[in-house]
Amino acid sequence: MTARNGAALPLAAAAILLASPSCASVEAERARHTALVPRLDALRYARPLDEVWDEGRRLLAEKGYPLVGKDAEAVGKKANPLEIILSRAKDTRPDPDGGQFLETGWGPGTLRYRFRAWTVDSTTRVAFWAIAEDPVERGRDGYPPSRGVDMELELARRLDPDAAAAIEAAVAPQSSGPKPGTQ
Repeated sequence: MTARNGAALPLAAAAILLASPSCASVEAERARHTALVPRLDALRYARPLDEVWDEGRRLLAEKGYPLVGKDAEAVGKKANPLEIILSRAKDTRPDPDGGQFLETGWGPGTLRYRFRAWTVDSTTRVAFWAIAEDPVERGRDGYPPSRGVDMELELARRLDPDAAAAIEAAVAPQSSGPKPGTQ
């Protein structure tokens, strides 16, 4: 074994050790996402669509995702007609399935959101879709969009804190260590 090969082995071992926690955290996040989706799918708000819609727009604006047109005005921003042309954002419009949707412009980082809400019986259902920026062509949507579970959960905390707490408790990571008082 040469000195060169001998040095490569510890470096490879270190790389594997460094990647292991990263892989574990990615897997944990994937499991959390998978557990959240059906619970958020089942969540219905006993509030009118317009009330839920207003809170969803406020949430997006507070998180730094640009809105255009009447949506911008609804959250206290001045509407700029030029932004409607230049931005990836789309103001509120009817959804083909009877609800409504909007899309934000690029917010902090490399995401923008599609926010959709519709009425189911006498309740309101929502979904957020995170649209990542294409890694090659800046300003272009990457595909496919992914479910924006963190944004949906944040909206649930605002509109129905008890339901949000129940969802979070159901998907909380299980500790692998000993329980307090059992040592």
